[in-house]
Amino acid sequence: HMLTPRKRVIGAAIDWLTCETPFRGRTRFTDALVLRAILQAEREAGIRPVAQSVRALAERVGVSIWAVSEAVGRLQDAGAVSVQRLAGQALAFDVPDRFLASLEPFGLLAKPNTIFTLLGGYGGEVSQGDSSVSVIHLHDAFRRSALGSSGPALVRKLNERARSGEPFAVLDLMLEGFSFRYVQKALSLFERTGLVQVSEVRKLKHGRPQKFYSLAHIIRHSDLDAVAQIAGTAGALEKQRQKHKEEREAFELLKASWQRPL
Repeated sequence: HMLTPRKRVIGAAIDWLTCETPFRGRTRFTDALVLRAILQAEREAGIRPVAQSVRALAERVGVSIWAVSEAVGRLQDAGAVSVQRLAGQALAFDVPDRFLASLEPFGLLAKPNTIFTLLGGYGGEVSQGDSSVSVIHLHDAFRRSALGSSGPALVRKLNERARSGEPFAVLDLMLEGFSFRYVQKALSLFERTGLVQVSEVRKLKHGRPQKFYSLAHIIRHSDLDAVAQIAGTAGALEKQRQKHKEEREAFELLKASWQRPL
């Protein structure tokens, strides 16, 4: 099948949204996830606009229906998606061409159309038997009680530091856009797994001595598993999906009861 220009851009956008976001605020990565899910649905259906229920998007993304509803509202406000109500629970989603075009300044079309992996970055090779998986796949370590929705971006930044071998301070990560409290929390979790350690303490001319950290190795899935265990979020994604399944089955039973003759 020949790819149209829009399909090419959608393919690139889906991969780009794997580890990047054009949005701002605390919910920026959740919004990117939902937009990515809408684009995936359009690519699979091959039609525009694409019909999806909020529940279907929630199951695709792996978050609550409420979180998706809130994200859809923010995407509409940002002009990233238009929504029309259809029969039943379905909605018609359309991502305007002008919004996809607005992603180009972020370097979207310049990036390879490949999946970002935890170990190797774009087009990187996976070693030591770890599976290649999109960072944005909602690992349990990226739940709110653990690394949160900013986790994928933090992992990418830390892996860049690990590859360079240069120590880093809290301030370095704050300059990348992460808050002080978030960086402190994340480093504490990684320290408890043994992945991050203080490599040196530097005395400054002004202010308190500054801690510099280093990573034992590039962050792997096993490290994220350890973070999820420590934070108490292990199994959260599977529980959310099971909840969606049970709610869907209950709704189907309810619809069937409505159709029974009295």
